[in-house]
Amino acid sequence: MTLPTKGEAFDLGRVALWAAMVPAGYLLGWLSSVAFVSVLSVWALVESAWAAYRAGDEKALRRIEGKLDALLSAQSEEGSIR
Repeated sequence: MTLPTKGEAFDLGRVALWAAMVPAGYLLGWLSSVAFVSVLSVWALVESAWAAYRAGDEKALRRIEGKLDALLSAQSEEGSIR
């Protein structure tokens, strides 16, 4: 298990903010407001799209790192790296 990075902690903060809006909306009587529900829905859509983008970005980075490691190990076995 790895520790969360600074970026992941920031994302958790945004999720906590979104989750805190539901009780706040209940206390203020906004749950029946179309605008409030729309804002929460758009926020959830944006957060899920951002999470998918970051997950794909991480997979691409790992794939590139794997190719680079394979290339460097092949070159070091040939003795071409000095």
